[in-house]
Amino acid sequence: MKINQSPLDSAVVSQLGKTPGIGSGGAGSSAQTQSDRDRVQLSGLSAVLLASGDAGASDRAARVQQLSSDVRSGRYQVDAQALSSRLVDEAIRQ
Repeated sequence: MKINQSPLDSAVVSQLGKTPGIGSGGAGSSAQTQSDRDRVQLSGLSAVLLASGDAGASDRAARVQQLSSDVRSGRYQVDAQALSSRLVDEAIRQ
């Protein structure tokens, strides 16, 4: 069951293999110096992925805090019909 579908899935796939600085020659190439082999270069996609991970963190934290408060106080009520319907729907799709 997939809970959170990331809008970056297609962006990640389209950027695979496009990281600059990775080419032929590899770590065993005698033409490279030690410093060339130890260098790491990140693509622009890494910044997008980092930003997307932090985008909803504060909203999620607030929602979790609210749910926790509701559960402790007894105000949180589970809609058993909606829950069971959703579970069955998800099981059928898989």
